[in-house]
Amino acid sequence: MPNALTYFWQAEITFALLFGLWWLGFRQTTLHRTNRAILLSILGLALLIPGVARQFPDDHQLLTTPTAWKLDTSPWEPTHTDAKLATKEPTAPASTTTITWNHLLYLLAALCGLRLLWVVGQLGRGWWLVRKFPAREQHGLYYRYTHGLAGPSTFFRHVLLPADPPDDAVLAHEEVHARQGHSWDILLAELWLCLNWWNPLAYVYRRSLRQVHEYLADAQALRQVSKVSYLKALAAQSGISLQSTGSLSHAFTQHTLTKRLYMMKKNPTTTWRRAAYVALIPLAAGLTWAFRPVPYCAGIASIPETELLMSIPNPPDGAPIKKADLTRLASGFGFRRHPITKEKVFHKGVDFSAKHGTPIYATGSGQILKTVVNTTDIGHGTYVIIKHDNEYETMYSNMDEIHVAEGQSITKGTQIGTVGNTGMSTAPHLHYEVHQYGEPVDPIKFLPDYY
Repeated sequence: MPNALTYFWQAEITFALLFGLWWLGFRQTTLHRTNRAILLSILGLALLIPGVARQFPDDHQLLTTPTAWKLDTSPWEPTHTDAKLATKEPTAPASTTTITWNHLLYLLAALCGLRLLWVVGQLGRGWWLVRKFPAREQHGLYYRYTHGLAGPSTFFRHVLLPADPPDDAVLAHEEVHARQGHSWDILLAELWLCLNWWNPLAYVYRRSLRQVHEYLADAQALRQVSKVSYLKALAAQSGISLQSTGSLSHAFTQHTLTKRLYMMKKNPTTTWRRAAYVALIPLAAGLTWAFRPVPYCAGIASIPETELLMSIPNPPDGAPIKKADLTRLASGFGFRRHPITKEKVFHKGVDFSAKHGTPIYATGSGQILKTVVNTTDIGHGTYVIIKHDNEYETMYSNMDEIHVAEGQSITKGTQIGTVGNTGMSTAPHLHYEVHQYGEPVDPIKFLPDYY
């Protein structure tokens, strides 16, 4: 899985757990300022925690795939073991999947881009509407009287009021939205929805954030006007449907009145409930620890050294034959007409033509998995298989002599034998294969110097 997709899912898990804990335990408290700060922090933590977790020391990275190291040579058995098999046409290696992780990542990015275009459209729509009405600036806010065409609502620092002079209760409510920058909060929630358009929790999050904004505005307005006049204003505006400034605005009666009325009459949250917010801290810390690159393994000392070495990425990027000794590249990776059987077969490696007895070198460090001295084998003849890590293995066939033994550890550039003409071969050459996770891949991509 690509790192970007891993980071994305870790951010989703962080968001779901933190928001779920807040929603279950704190959404009905009267600590509206704290709830707003927590909700905004959840977005930041969802993006920050997976990144911080990647900064942990990865001393135990070798243990990410602690599989037993076995001398499994099944993918390397010679294709042609007798004359009958020599005429059989092998098939090309099949693709393991039609949709890769990268395809999924591109699809998510495209859909996120469409949602982002919609958000930009909402910004443009709101700005176009507020510009329709003349403004009166006062203390950093822009009051726009719409004469009943729009409002009461707020779009960033623009307050749309349907009547001049405005109702004091309505004005007090909308000024709270504008001065505290609630439209910026909703813009952040909309941008989060660009990444989470598929996630129902993201829509619940946006609705919860809007509700907290209304609770804040109600609480602040009630400090400036009487409760009776404020409730009358709510009742007067509840049945009015006017032109909206879009999803990024705050309308006076945009949310259901039932929850707001319930919160207005609710007793203040006790002090001990404030301390419960501390529960979010160990959850955030636990997620950071859980997302670290590699979990700690107390039994590292008991793991065989060979297994640890095989867990280190070690692609075979050396040259099996020195360029000065090379006559030519006789045959490449892919379908070809067999020089002996004349059948169209899939060639799993690359043939290096060279003089008889030319040294052959290991293209990477590793362990000798198998050696076969078999001049009568009409397939690969005399050959050597090297296991470089848990991902790559290489094969060197049609050799003359072998200079290494099974189980021997070697380094990159070690001479393992010489070029020969054994097996199904018409001239001295080295047949060289690279297998990645058991499937043959084109060796040329590891050998740029041969182009």
